[in-house]
Amino acid sequence: MKMAYSRFLNDIGKRSEGSSIRKLYDMEMNDMISLGAGKPNPATFPLLSGSLKMPGEEQLTLTPALLNFALQYSKTDGYPPLVEKLKSLTLRLHNPPRWQDTRLIVTSGSQNGVHAALSLMMNVGDYVIIEEPNYCGTISIFQQFLPKWLPVAVDNLGMRPDALRALLSRWRPEDVCHTTTAVPKILYTVPIGSNPNGAVVSEARRREIYAIASDYNIIILEDDPYYFLNYTDDEALPASYLSMDTDGRVLRFDSFSKTIGGGLRVGYVTGPEPLVRKILYHLHVSIMHTSGLSQVVINELLERWGEDEFISRTLLLAALLPQQERMTWSLPPTST
Repeated sequence: MKMAYSRFLNDIGKRSEGSSIRKLYDMEMNDMISLGAGKPNPATFPLLSGSLKMPGEEQLTLTPALLNFALQYSKTDGYPPLVEKLKSLTLRLHNPPRWQDTRLIVTSGSQNGVHAALSLMMNVGDYVIIEEPNYCGTISIFQQFLPKWLPVAVDNLGMRPDALRALLSRWRPEDVCHTTTAVPKILYTVPIGSNPNGAVVSEARRREIYAIASDYNIIILEDDPYYFLNYTDDEALPASYLSMDTDGRVLRFDSFSKTIGGGLRVGYVTGPEPLVRKILYHLHVSIMHTSGLSQVVINELLERWGEDEFISRTLLLAALLPQQERMTWSLPPTST
């Protein structure tokens, strides 16, 4: 199906063209002195260099050049070296089928990306498909739009495709694919560690849910902060919705909050370029950009570790957490 993304945007999203000042950053060249963005002189910055102690005897050194970037206004897309690392990591972990049409930008945690997306896509009274139960933080965002909830039953394997199809059976796919009002257009899901029920949706279920979303022309918001922290017996990382997105209907939200530190407030959103561009424009006029210092710290850690060590560290963290928590829980039995 050829995607017409204007169908998924509200009037604000359609009108959003970002900030002309923010767009100047894309025109800047090395050693260029720009008078267009109100940048302070780096010579006036009160911090010159720094060092952060890591476990053991390692130190993370912040050179004067790194601190100059960290304390200066920067591009909304994200710190360029970090963006390149995140693109490489995304290709390795998810290999999106439509990578040539995909864009990735840095956000202030994954919830910042989710909020921006919903601000551009939701109209008051829109239908919203969610797992039941669901993450209260995102529900609070949705509540601003007085949505018509379409809650989907879950079991110990997460969202049930049969329940999703039954929920949508009041509409015929051919009647809703191109309609813009009074039909569901957004499915929000936390597929791994589904907060608060803890389920991990299997690849088979994801493919079935993706097929249903394709039939009804629904955008999937894949909020996946727990991607590395799943407690299944399978050692392989689960296949994401992004990894099977042949249509270009998945917006994926990732975060370092659970793997490095929530206070740094660094996440990233990956998805179809037309939608991610609109999210970028929203960030232009809201947060402007994610903390430069946080981005530099994350980038220097990834530079130090490399992809292999970063992934190994996150998987080790997942293995250690259950031992630390010492808790047990039960879920409803699998129905399908």
